[in-house]
Amino acid sequence: MQRENSDRISNLPDSLLTHILSLLDTRVAAQTCILSKRWHNLWTFVPSLCFNFFEFSGDAERFNNFVSSFLRLRDGASSLHAFQLDYYWACTSATETYVSIVRTWIVYALEHKVKCLRITLPVTSTIPDCVFICDSLEELHLNFVSWKITETDIVCLPKLRKLVLLNLFIPEYFIKIILSGSPSLETLGLLGCTIESHSISLHSVKSLSIVQCKYINQSLPLSISAPCLEYLMLSHHWSNIVLKDISKLTKVKIFSADNFDFLSEISGCQVLEISIDNLISLQRKPKKCSTYYNLKHLTIDSMCTYCHFPAWSSFLKYCPNLTSLCLEHSDDYCQVEDGCNNEEEHQIMWQDKQFPCQRLKTIEIINSGHNQKSLEHLQQLLLEWANQTKGLQIILSERSLSHFALFF
Repeated sequence: MQRENSDRISNLPDSLLTHILSLLDTRVAAQTCILSKRWHNLWTFVPSLCFNFFEFSGDAERFNNFVSSFLRLRDGASSLHAFQLDYYWACTSATETYVSIVRTWIVYALEHKVKCLRITLPVTSTIPDCVFICDSLEELHLNFVSWKITETDIVCLPKLRKLVLLNLFIPEYFIKIILSGSPSLETLGLLGCTIESHSISLHSVKSLSIVQCKYINQSLPLSISAPCLEYLMLSHHWSNIVLKDISKLTKVKIFSADNFDFLSEISGCQVLEISIDNLISLQRKPKKCSTYYNLKHLTIDSMCTYCHFPAWSSFLKYCPNLTSLCLEHSDDYCQVEDGCNNEEEHQIMWQDKQFPCQRLKTIEIINSGHNQKSLEHLQQLLLEWANQTKGLQIILSERSLSHFALFF
């Protein structure tokens, strides 16, 4: 019996189809209107919108016309979950006109009770003040924008749970009024920002990421008080940072931090991802290293497992209750001219190395290099360690996600 052709996708309910369309770029979603009568108006009910200037080959007029027309034709009664605008126009005589148009788009999103707002604009553009007085916003991302609110203005974002600021200059007053007006804030991300404040109090924040930021006043310590903080990520050089009230901190990621006192302050964490640079610094000043009694899971990033063996193996002595260890191996970080192939050097370096963590159950080596010789030497060492403990599992993984496991 011949199977009848049927359009199974078009037979799906509207709610599911509009959800699928919301996963596409909004321009593509709108183009589905030509598929059939069934699809003619579906795009007008899409709950998540994403407008990307690069989809229009840098033609600002076409982009402006499309976004304005889309919002005008969209079903005004349907809910709006997310609104993302990525717009990078060159500074021209029309800049003021573009800023005015963009403001109407943002106001549209806010009037339709948007929950997630992501805005990327040229630094010359200013977002409307109503962005900071919105009772529906739960997530806000601002990239390269500017604002007119001052320290005397009021911020009221009662439902805001996540705030991400990218590539911005953040005055001291801005942090204070944003935090005071966002009582439900749980996640704060600062990426590529210049921070003026020397003291930040995060009363409700559970997750904090500070990535590639600059601190404008290096002569004073940056003090962060976060009694509810559970996750912390720091990237870049923070030589003068003080953490207070972090008793709930359990998971930490650190890259290129040289502050030994700071490393002691996080010694109560259970999960730690750390750069090999940190461990090399600690190896030079072992008296500065605290014991991580609560640490269960440790990841060491971007290193040659041979060249950096003394640094990472020495740190394990300070992790007596460690149960899992992940080593990210790469030839790019090899410091030996012959590529870690010197048998005699390996024997000298690894002789009499006792297993430092008796409770360790899993060691995973994630390999993104091509020098198998250094990995073979590492396997020999791990086999010796495995003979000193019961139940140690060693996993060798490739970046391609293919892997195999050895059980002891």
